[in-house]
Amino acid sequence: MGHTTQRPVRMRCLVAGGGVAALETTIALRDLAPHLVDVELLAPEHEFWYRPLAVAEPFGLARVVRFELGDLASSMDATFSLGALVSVDADAHTVTTSHGQEIEYDTLVLACGARPVPALEGALTFRGPADSETFRRLLADVQAGAVESIAFVLPASVTWGLPLYELALLTATYLERQGIRSVELTFVTHEPEPLALFGGDASHAVRDVLEEKGIELVTGTHASSRGSGELMIVPGGELEADRIVALPRLVGPAIPGLPHDRDGFVSTDPYGRVVGVARRLRSGRCHHLPGEAGRPCDPAG
Repeated sequence: MGHTTQRPVRMRCLVAGGGVAALETTIALRDLAPHLVDVELLAPEHEFWYRPLAVAEPFGLARVVRFELGDLASSMDATFSLGALVSVDADAHTVTTSHGQEIEYDTLVLACGARPVPALEGALTFRGPADSETFRRLLADVQAGAVESIAFVLPASVTWGLPLYELALLTATYLERQGIRSVELTFVTHEPEPLALFGGDASHAVRDVLEEKGIELVTGTHASSRGSGELMIVPGGELEADRIVALPRLVGPAIPGLPHDRDGFVSTDPYGRVVGVARRLRSGRCHHLPGEAGRPCDPAG
């Protein structure tokens, strides 16, 4: 009798998100299991923005590059669907999108990112490319002589402050090149030392650069806005500035159907699996990755 080889069933993997994490996941799946996984990319926008260059865009030093997600997905042999992830039915293995579409999946990868919201009332909240034009208008007001002081404030609710340091230093360099020496720049942070996450050597280097650029540094303080350019900093009292620039705090998407904390973030275990969601196989289908051909199906998924 002839021996027949059963072809493995292709797993349907839905990657929800249109940022770096979503694209890297798609690339990895194509690299590791090109013949075993069908990948669909679900994103709320048509375009992927390369955001690290956003801080330089208001100064004319760089342009934020954008790519069509449909083209990127096609180049990775994946499909693309437009829409935000609205809800998840983990038992039925389906998601609902903002366009009312229902998409089935075998495995769902959450790469939705977080939503930026203002962390300091009355401040210019710099979120990225969306605020480049607003920051350009601030620079125009400086050139017009309408601004004599700017405070760059890293609120206690913001842990990743690198973009704000870049903005402050680029602003100082811009003023220097424009021959404007009458504008006072102050950097206020809750950190014990500037960019403390990078360690002592980096903090000392950043402190020296800020001093060289004439930016006054205030560390270890918690700032709140009192309106009209007034900041209350604890400890330290009051600080006045014509304009205040701050980074946003991030909140999670709080996806219905998935457990999340009070800030909307989904809890995961050390392997990135969502906590509190049973991992069952859809319709009894069994999927094996390379090296697992002899392993029996686990009904828990």
